[in-house]
Amino acid sequence: MGGEEIPPLQFKNLKGDFIMTGEMALEDYSALQIGKPVKSYRKTILGKVTVKVWDQFERKPKYVILYGKPESAIVDVWSESEDRYFKTNNQILIDKGLILQINRDDLPVVEPAKQYTDDDLKELFKNKFFKFRSILNNIDSEALLIRMLRIAEDLELSEKTTKAITARLSEIQTADFHVPSLTENTQ
Repeated sequence: MGGEEIPPLQFKNLKGDFIMTGEMALEDYSALQIGKPVKSYRKTILGKVTVKVWDQFERKPKYVILYGKPESAIVDVWSESEDRYFKTNNQILIDKGLILQINRDDLPVVEPAKQYTDDDLKELFKNKFFKFRSILNNIDSEALLIRMLRIAEDLELSEKTTKAITARLSEIQTADFHVPSLTENTQ
């Protein structure tokens, strides 16, 4: 892996012109800037999956480890040549079904935690408890949960609400450090 030399290869850019692997066509670069990948792939299993991608900026192959929930472990390719490189070098993973091509437009848009204002979080607390609980169970950001707990305590909300936030925060923190016991996977 380290110091591996890649022979000069030719790929087609989006317009169909042949380019060398070290060059980045203007169309490919603009696709990168717009944030619209040519194709996206995600892993399909809970375990870690290592894929090989072509890094347009460093002009060399790069290994990326996909981990976490399958729906959030996504790798994007920004040009047709990168896509061919990805498919060629990860063909076994694709054939076994460990990597799946997806359409980014079908993915739900999740607002990042830092975009929630304190007023937005206060509005969240106005929901009925079961709706609040279902929203809370979809939050995976430790920072957001800590902010929510602080605001709940400042507003002197019920103990039931603060316990629910604390429980979710504890669940997130322990999920990062889960070590399987000896009784798990005994089959």
